[in-house]
Amino acid sequence: MAAQLRYFQNIPTIHDKHPEIPPFYHGLNLNQALQVDDVYSLEDLQQARATASALKGLHLAGVAPEVNAEIIHTAETRSATIEAAHSVLKFSAPNFQQMAELLIRIDNQLVEANQRMVRIEQQAERMDQRMARMERKVDVIETNTSRLPAQITNLRIIGRNNRLQGAVELDAPQKEVPGSGRALALRMAPNQDVRRQLEDEYPPNHPAALLGSSPPEFIVDPENYQHIDILKLILFYNDRFGVLVTDTLPTRMIKLRTFLTQF
Repeated sequence: MAAQLRYFQNIPTIHDKHPEIPPFYHGLNLNQALQVDDVYSLEDLQQARATASALKGLHLAGVAPEVNAEIIHTAETRSATIEAAHSVLKFSAPNFQQMAELLIRIDNQLVEANQRMVRIEQQAERMDQRMARMERKVDVIETNTSRLPAQITNLRIIGRNNRLQGAVELDAPQKEVPGSGRALALRMAPNQDVRRQLEDEYPPNHPAALLGSSPPEFIVDPENYQHIDILKLILFYNDRFGVLVTDTLPTRMIKLRTFLTQF
């Protein structure tokens, strides 16, 4: 008994290529897929030809607007593909089936290798994400470490200011928060005139002060501060020390004194 001939390639359905076709046309055998290793049957070719002919007839009759020339071409191409597969199976060298099976195995191995590569890439991506999280944690640690000297120094400065709250002259703490507070200071501007003055003195490219540094223009008596002076400190420290945009100048001076004297 001759060995059964089997398909050596997948042949998708018309519906696979055109899922937009309405369900009521599925009776035309639009959903029959042929898979690798399915047993070859002449009926497959006959059905494919009949389906292509039926779709073409519906199109020419003008009774099926959903069936366009592209769908008809797909049906005819599918029929030709099945016919070509039949020709190869029936008239090729005797060892073709074995070669086809070998190619199928190779193809399956390539698919498995590709899946392994995908898994490796996914693992590498997860590793990259973990490394990115670790780098962010290191950045936080480095930032906190760079802030530590200023924080220790400020304990002494604020402690001294706290003991001298009744005095006129207070010392300026060192900068603890990295980055520029320009945007923060602009949001706290009480009016447009003060905002424009700050924008003129500190353009967008103005460099941020270094951690551990002190403000170059520090007014030692909080009672002598104006709105612009307080905004300059917000910009320098990148800290608004509780100031709200609606605060009056006296309220801001109280909050500034608290910032300078309270832990």
